[in-house]
Amino acid sequence: MLRPHRHHRRTSDLRPVSLPPVTTSPEARARAVFATFQTAVDTWVAEAVADCFTDDVVYVGTAGYLHGRDELLGYVREVFERNEAMRWELAQVHVFLDAPPLLGFAASGTIIGTSAGRPRELPFRLSLLVEQQRATGATKIRHFHGSVPIDAFTSTSS
Repeated sequence: MLRPHRHHRRTSDLRPVSLPPVTTSPEARARAVFATFQTAVDTWVAEAVADCFTDDVVYVGTAGYLHGRDELLGYVREVFERNEAMRWELAQVHVFLDAPPLLGFAASGTIIGTSAGRPRELPFRLSLLVEQQRATGATKIRHFHGSVPIDAFTSTSS
């Protein structure tokens, strides 16, 4: 079971991450981007998570629609305040755009975590468009669309 921890790191301790070399497979690059995002989530520092995204990010999820870093940062803070642990396990990854500096991919898998103090596992689907920043070389998520299938809620509501 995942347990939320309150070990906070300064955001200055986190280094920008760039995509692996283009010689690496597109799927490996997509998985590396998502692993970087998961690492930021694991820090429990909202700013570290927000730093994975562009300033004009479009974030669409089961909980709603967000545009821009400020809205995303507010949402991440709310999630952390609720003490909800989460880990995405990617089962399938399909790259639909491999045009450096852009990489687009869809994935499915399982979210493992806690909600209201109870362990929970739900299937998810997502798509991301990421962009390697010219100035820094860091890769940032420009578009994130993630959702949990509606039948997952009805089958786990017992």
